[in-house]
Amino acid sequence: MAEILPFTGQLSREGAERLTTVLAQAFASGADLGSRRSHIRALGLSLGSLVEALRAELDRLDDCLAGTFLSSSDYPEFRALLADFERFADLASAYRAADTPDVLDHPVS
Repeated sequence: MAEILPFTGQLSREGAERLTTVLAQAFASGADLGSRRSHIRALGLSLGSLVEALRAELDRLDDCLAGTFLSSSDYPEFRALLADFERFADLASAYRAADTPDVLDHPVS
């Protein structure tokens, strides 16, 4: 089984469109893509990394704007969006298909 690693790079629009096309073709042809559980978890970890980077940037923005009349905390929707992304990342990282055992929860003795 291939090791699934979190995606840490940035995907261009063209790259995302290419991957979307390939996936749509696989679905249309009825290809068995297998379980996506490990991919969903890896994407959750990647999203978690992006959430941390966004949090750091918002904090840095507040530091840069200290002493001025502007601050990212003047825009609570930024922090609310960050919280939404964080919940999504947590859900994806913890994803487990309801009908399949989780090998990570049941290590081989």
